[in-house]
Amino acid sequence: LTLTLPNAPVSGSWVKVSNLSNTATCVLGRNGKKIMGIAENMTLDDPQAAFELIWTGDTNGWVIIGTR
Repeated sequence: LTLTLPNAPVSGSWVKVSNLSNTATCVLGRNGKKIMGIAENMTLDDPQAAFELIWTGDTNGWVIIGTR
């Protein structure tokens, strides 16, 4: 299961992520942008995962700002 992030976010854009699929491993697709400063997709291996991401710009990309 893959959730793909927006490919043209603007500063302050946010996304709330919650794994309600009962899938043990999900992927957060970066869509060409960084996640937490890394140019890789994020793997969620916690079926209870829930957090919020905010777009901070090209340097760090999507950054986690809150968890469940």
